[in-house]
Amino acid sequence: MELRGGPIRAAMLTLALLACAMALLGPAADAIGLRGVDLIFRSSYEVGELPPRVCVGAEADSDDNGLVDAECVQVFTPPNPRDVATPIDPTVPVDFDEVTEFLHAGPNPVQRGARREDIAPHRVAVIRGKVMNDQGSPLAGVLVRALDQPEVGYTYTRSDGIYDLAVNGGGEVVVDYQRAGFLRAQRRVDTPWRDWQWAADVRMVALDSAATTVSLGATAPQQVVRGSAVVDADGSRRVSLIIPPGTQAELVFNDGSRVPARSLTVRATEYTVGPSGPERLPGSLPASSQYTYAVELSADEAILANAKSVEFSTSIAAYLKNFLSFPVGVHIPVGSYRFRHGQWLPEPNGRVVRVLSISSGVAALDVNGVGVAATEAEYAELGISLAERARLAALYTAGSELWRFTVRHFTPCADVSPVSCWKSVGTSTDCA
Repeated sequence: MELRGGPIRAAMLTLALLACAMALLGPAADAIGLRGVDLIFRSSYEVGELPPRVCVGAEADSDDNGLVDAECVQVFTPPNPRDVATPIDPTVPVDFDEVTEFLHAGPNPVQRGARREDIAPHRVAVIRGKVMNDQGSPLAGVLVRALDQPEVGYTYTRSDGIYDLAVNGGGEVVVDYQRAGFLRAQRRVDTPWRDWQWAADVRMVALDSAATTVSLGATAPQQVVRGSAVVDADGSRRVSLIIPPGTQAELVFNDGSRVPARSLTVRATEYTVGPSGPERLPGSLPASSQYTYAVELSADEAILANAKSVEFSTSIAAYLKNFLSFPVGVHIPVGSYRFRHGQWLPEPNGRVVRVLSISSGVAALDVNGVGVAATEAEYAELGISLAERARLAALYTAGSELWRFTVRHFTPCADVSPVSCWKSVGTSTDCA
């Protein structure tokens, strides 16, 4: 049995949850209870008395997110390196550091914010890559930075979608891509010393146009959020979120502060659509992981407020058609991709379930792959309430096979940890 280009070795589900840096404006401020609050920061300094912002070296990352601070970034259009490169005499041996220094230290640099001393001559590597939009056209104006190397500054993609970024090489470097209107992405690049290295192509994904406003609080009813339906060679599908009644949520910020949200505008954007799906992923997959499915669950208010995450008071169930025909009862390892660390972290496992029948407006589910409806104890163990099963009866028909997983937070992107075998409840199969 083949799974998206390779043998089934891992069941991998990705939840990706977005937060980008933008201003808190209009409806978003009202939704979280901040309309009318003065968001302009003032001080007792007169004009000219504030100390200058330090935007070089490690001090360029004052919020410890591993990247050059937004306050230190000036939007610019980088020149094509061929137009500003240091002339090379082909009859004389050249030093890699000297011939690439123009990228960050010339009069018209390709990247900005780097001091000459911050890029070690014996370690310098130049990462080159291409960023496209979802349709495969070059995407200009994408901010490109190296995670945990704020001292090397930043650059932007050019009109051809290409960028060049000099870094301290000799190991894996995580390249970070951000542009307004698109989901954030990162790629791991294995860099040499004193040489060029191409990064994997990136296709940046726009948010799903389907958005659902969800009310929150102790008196809020059960609500459903559904992403847009997508179709590719693997079939049609759409993710559905069932939000329990009384669910509350808080926007969590980098300084640890929390703001209760009265409502959220929720979107579900699938990455893994069509043959270009791997280029659309939020981050590089671990070598042991199999490409299957990834979805970005996001709240517009979190994006606008630059929140670190959105945390919910209870688990939210997500359902997706079993479009890859996994066996009923199989555990689906779920995890999250964390931009701050450029890596995948585990989350609670999901499960493949089947709607056996619908009676009195309530769905009976097979959760073990044995063709028998789950017991009340089994429903309770999985956190499947009677109200949730009633909602399933309205959303799906008898015979439907579904992936079920839960989320407690929307964070800056989430992904899946691998599993090296299939394991159904009640079997003795050992999974690594």
